[in-house]
Amino acid sequence: MFDLIPLAGGLLSQKRKQINELNSILKKMNRCEVYNPERLQHYLDKLIAFHKKTFVKKDPEQPIRTWFADHPLFRTQRQVEQIINKHRLRLDVVNLFQKINLVSLYREYEGKDSFKTLIKARITAINPHYKVASLGGGNNPLVRISLAEEQHCVVRFLRLNSSEDAAGISPRTARERIAGMKQIPQPYFLSQLEDDRQEVTYLECSEYYEHGSLERLFDELHQQENDERAIDLNPLILLYARQFLEFFIELNQHDVWYTDLKPSNVLLNEDGDIIISDVKGLVISSTKMVRSSQTSTSAAYYQSSVYKDSEINLERLQRQTLANTLYELTCDKLPVPKITHHPNWRNKYDFEQACFQSEEGQFIKAMILELNKRRSKPLSNFLNSLDTFTKAKEQQSQALHEEGHPHVGLDDSRSSFTF
Repeated sequence: MFDLIPLAGGLLSQKRKQINELNSILKKMNRCEVYNPERLQHYLDKLIAFHKKTFVKKDPEQPIRTWFADHPLFRTQRQVEQIINKHRLRLDVVNLFQKINLVSLYREYEGKDSFKTLIKARITAINPHYKVASLGGGNNPLVRISLAEEQHCVVRFLRLNSSEDAAGISPRTARERIAGMKQIPQPYFLSQLEDDRQEVTYLECSEYYEHGSLERLFDELHQQENDERAIDLNPLILLYARQFLEFFIELNQHDVWYTDLKPSNVLLNEDGDIIISDVKGLVISSTKMVRSSQTSTSAAYYQSSVYKDSEINLERLQRQTLANTLYELTCDKLPVPKITHHPNWRNKYDFEQACFQSEEGQFIKAMILELNKRRSKPLSNFLNSLDTFTKAKEQQSQALHEEGHPHVGLDDSRSSFTF
């Protein structure tokens, strides 16, 4: 989506007029992105014309200057090209799979090793230049289809509880509810294959992310720790902490939760932004408590305190999976589960490691501890604290740079943080 500018200035002021004119173009671009991507180029031309008129013939107001500084035309042009290309790829994918007897394909499916063979036989029969490659995926095999050098998609099965899907509360429905959230894109193509009243199976084709997962990125970065090229990872971890917080906050506004956050379930787009790859962790609920059988979870990323009898606390589960994800990204390992009273367990963290001793490391530690509290603060508080911490670091760095002084650290920032 294209960011709008908040209204400012008097009703008849030049500032208000310029903001309204720019916002009018951006609103039409946002609508085109959803309903008619091919029309985006038309409004991009209008945006370019507005920029030329405002910056060459007039004196642009500060909000307009700021918007174009944050959204340079070359970047917006690239964004429009990407949206149009994805739209065209989606049409090509739908056209391709409409030519395939998918029910027949599923009947011939004999396990993960047969998936690539079945897909390849049908795809290359339509066009011998199309290429198919296996991407692993364990028991739920994942296959990449290449229609052209820069046109790829991935195909997999999506298996869901039949009664939940029929009732409109399955992860599939949850994903449809949050259409428009950039962290969980909609599939290019989705087709039901079988419903045995216990499990319903779909074949879905979705976007391919060549940059891989967050897990792979940090595995590679941690391997460089003893290398001269090694970088301090904690500032990068805080950038992803912000993305996770923003994701959860926006998601929960739709009465949707995500129960299976972990680095291996997070892909990265070309800008390094997070994409949730396993939608089975999505849960629709207007309350914090649901049946535990309704969730998809990974026990290594939470503690037994999320449970209450046969129910699970979604809010607590989200926070604990975020805490353990941040811990794993920071020190390249998970906390050790300790049995408290069988079958209950708590996670034991090792904060004596060097990665937690810097200012950013201390902030990450404080976040992890606060996220694990039974009565933790709202996620918006974490976001505000992160903004405050980041701004203070930037101001300090700028001041020290201007004065030519060595870095001495934030006053008291290592000892306590307010969430």
